[in-house]
Amino acid sequence: MLRMQDKPYIMRQLKGKVAVVTGAGAGIGRALSLELLSEGMHVALLDISEKHLAETAPLVKGFAGKATFHQVDISDRMAVKEIADEVFERFGRVDILVNNAGVCIEWAPIAHISWTDWEWVMNTNFWGPLHCFKYFFPYLMKQEEAHMVNVSSILSVIGSGERSAYCASKFAFRGITECMHQELQGSKLRITLVLPGGVGTDFILNSNPWKNPEKQKSVAALGRRLALKTPEQVAKQIVWAVKKNKKRLVIGVDAKFLDHLARYFPVLSNQIMPFMVSRMEEKLA
Repeated sequence: MLRMQDKPYIMRQLKGKVAVVTGAGAGIGRALSLELLSEGMHVALLDISEKHLAETAPLVKGFAGKATFHQVDISDRMAVKEIADEVFERFGRVDILVNNAGVCIEWAPIAHISWTDWEWVMNTNFWGPLHCFKYFFPYLMKQEEAHMVNVSSILSVIGSGERSAYCASKFAFRGITECMHQELQGSKLRITLVLPGGVGTDFILNSNPWKNPEKQKSVAALGRRLALKTPEQVAKQIVWAVKKNKKRLVIGVDAKFLDHLARYFPVLSNQIMPFMVSRMEEKLA
């Protein structure tokens, strides 16, 4: 373990530095990329969807910072290595890495989830960020100060029935982030773990098609309606957390409630979550 520094590090100045954002074509990733560009940063936008990157491209005009677009599947280890080398060659530095990309599958009991779906979710939500960490790490460590933002979910601290693959992948992502916090204490690389609650995005629609497309649309619409935060609000909070070197950022009243519930009343949480899910499903009926 690295020794702790006597002088606390805070990255107050973002202008002129370089950020890499995964899942940058839509939702939180897009909003965060625009927020970082507004701070004068140069941003490499990574996304698996060429369509989403093309839709984002017109939005980056007019900022002082430069934006580059990279179509990549972060579950592909060697593809991530190539992108890391490409970004460093283009900008000559990497100061911030944002592991934001994630996917989910149709709600289903654990026994009914196929191995293919399990592997797809874990490969993107867990192995993908690990690939990014491994290959961008040497470039981050070249800087006097660097930061990594791991965007997980409040469902990484509390389970939810029929969302087991997503929860398992996010629990693993949160777990390895906590290990990173310990191993990198006192180093130049600082880490912020982000735990959002409901955010108004098309996350569900942008994931794999459901067997019942109409239910997928209804769930996505309900999620947007019940969301307590917009992607833009989340982006501003993340940038604030980077500047203040916050190790943990819980976003939204709903997330804060579930975070406290899981930590202080773990047994009760297993009774309350099914009730909350059933009430949500009633709204879909």
